[in-house]
Amino acid sequence: MDAIGYNDDCYEIYYMKESGLKLLLAGLGQEGWYGLFSVKVNKDTANETLAGLYQDGVIDWDDSGDAVKVRQPFAGMLDAMLEKKVCVTAQMPWEDAFVRCFYLSASASVLTQKSRREEKTLGMAKLSLPRWMRLLEDDCGRMETGESCILTCQSSKNGRVYRRIQVKRSGLRSFFLEWEGDEDGKLSCMLEELAGALTAALGLDWLYLD
Repeated sequence: MDAIGYNDDCYEIYYMKESGLKLLLAGLGQEGWYGLFSVKVNKDTANETLAGLYQDGVIDWDDSGDAVKVRQPFAGMLDAMLEKKVCVTAQMPWEDAFVRCFYLSASASVLTQKSRREEKTLGMAKLSLPRWMRLLEDDCGRMETGESCILTCQSSKNGRVYRRIQVKRSGLRSFFLEWEGDEDGKLSCMLEELAGALTAALGLDWLYLD
């Protein structure tokens, strides 16, 4: 973890090297992992990576010194990421927009986005599902008429794409969603109906957003 800060949407972000996060996931049995990663686990530098995680306050050693315990809030984020092994990547149309990947559980979302200050570093934040959906709604609501974004729902374990959705702003308060994947479909909605439309288009009926 390099730093803790707040972004413009007012949620707390924790920064961690991609190599450290992938090593922790591998230690939990997930050698392969999909999302925003651009590095592979290097077992030759595992001890060095663990030492860095300890120095940054991400992990502790148990009393024996042989086992690692992940500290909060990182342990809670890892638990959520591993629960469903489903993620949604959001690519907005603006040149300066973050590419964000959200790992979903039945009750929470873990946001990840690449740091603009540090190479191979991810910012992470745990959000409630309603907060995650409001974030997607806000981003879609910022689009001008005619602009569109791409949402990709996939397995974070093996990379299988379940759905890829194009969300287009078709009018002042209207949107058109079109997707392909396990089932193809189209849907039109108004701004106030967008959360339900996004949930349906992504095929995430198991989410509870109330």
